[in-house]
Amino acid sequence: MQKRIILAAILLAVALSCAKKPEKITVFAAAAYIPVLEAVRHDSLAETGLAILPEYSGSHAACRKLTELGRSCDILMLADSELFKTLASERCPWWIDIASDEMVIGVGRLAKYTDEAETDWISVLLRDDVRLARVDENLGPAGYRTLLTWKLAEINGAPALSERLKAKTVKLVDDVSRLTALLKTGDADYGFVYRSICITQDIRYIE
Repeated sequence: MQKRIILAAILLAVALSCAKKPEKITVFAAAAYIPVLEAVRHDSLAETGLAILPEYSGSHAACRKLTELGRSCDILMLADSELFKTLASERCPWWIDIASDEMVIGVGRLAKYTDEAETDWISVLLRDDVRLARVDENLGPAGYRTLLTWKLAEINGAPALSERLKAKTVKLVDDVSRLTALLKTGDADYGFVYRSICITQDIRYIE
C-alpha cells in the first residue's frame, strides 16, 4: 500500500509539473525512502515507462544540494515536511504530504536484554554494555526526533535522560539508512528509527 501511495504521488507531481510526459525523472530523496522507492522504481518503469533515478542522502543534505550546491532535481522527497518551508522554500513552491510515521526503537541483530527493553527501554539503554547509535540531529529529521523522544521521556519521569543517552551514544551517523545498517550488522544494539523502515527491512522494533 505504501509503495502504491508513493508511486501515485510521484506521478501526480510529474503530471502537475511537466508540460509533456518525461521518460525519466531525478529524485533527491531522504534515506528513509530507500526501501519503498527502490521497489517503486521497478513498478514505475514496468507500468508507466517512467524511469525514476533516485539519489539518497539525509533530508538536510538533499535540501542543500538545491540551495547551496546549485544542483537540480525533478522531485524532492524529505522525511520532514517542515524542511520545505525552512530550507527549500525558494526551490520548492509547493509540496504534497503523503504519509506519516512514528519513531520506534530499532533492535540490533546482536542486541542484549531485548525482552527487558520491551517493558523498560530506558534502563536497558543506559546499561554500560549496551551500544546505542543515533542519527546526527543536524543532518536528518530522525536525529532531532530522537532527541525529542528523549525529552518527552524526561517530562514523563526520566530526569536528564537526554544528556545521559547522548553520553551513551557510540555511533553518530548522518542518515537513517546508515543507522539501520548498524542494527542489521550487529554493530549497534539499539537505535531510534522510523517504524516504516523497521517493517520494510525486517528489523525488530519496540514501540
